[in-house]
Amino acid sequence: APPNNAINPSARRVTRLAEQAARRSGRRLSLTLGDPDQQSQGETLAPAEGVEVLKEIVGVLDAQSVRYWLGRGRLRHFTLTNEFGDATSDIDLHVLRHDEAALRRLLPELAKRNFHITDGTARHKLSLRKNAVDVEFVFLDQLANDVAYLFHETVFPLRKRFVCPATAFGTHQIEMHGILVSVPGEEYLPCVFGPRWRGNVKGSGGVQI
Repeated sequence: APPNNAINPSARRVTRLAEQAARRSGRRLSLTLGDPDQQSQGETLAPAEGVEVLKEIVGVLDAQSVRYWLGRGRLRHFTLTNEFGDATSDIDLHVLRHDEAALRRLLPELAKRNFHITDGTARHKLSLRKNAVDVEFVFLDQLANDVAYLFHETVFPLRKRFVCPATAFGTHQIEMHGILVSVPGEEYLPCVFGPRWRGNVKGSGGVQI
């Protein structure tokens, strides 16, 4: 297997596709793979409230057959530490763009469960909160130049695009504090956070657009 800091051909292809898409949109682009000197921002053991919110939201999604995948920092932290992390980090759940309407139909049910919308107008995500726990549904779109790849975007602190093979979003599940949770395949974390993803450096990875 290649070392963790090696960039394999698949990762290079993902980066090249994202760069091509950014150039076509006329936006400024810079590649960020993470600063090895930047301090890693660790998290504490799982709070009961965060775990309960995850359990509740997953239960609603599964009951209505809305596909999702736990991702981004929450998944990386759990993969590295087997801990949920503290409530200062969002629970990020990816949803396919064409399932957005099905997700929004669940909002009345979630409102009954005291989930409140904190951002319902952003194109790249739908944000909810229950008590002190933030849940972000981050949408997956197809790359215009290659439908075999999906991307998601963030806008703060920098606007970035993260590209992964569509095959990463399948039927894989893990048990997380007693909850069966859908997650992307193993190629997801290197694609999103770069080849040094195990450094757990907040803000690493992605292509700035």
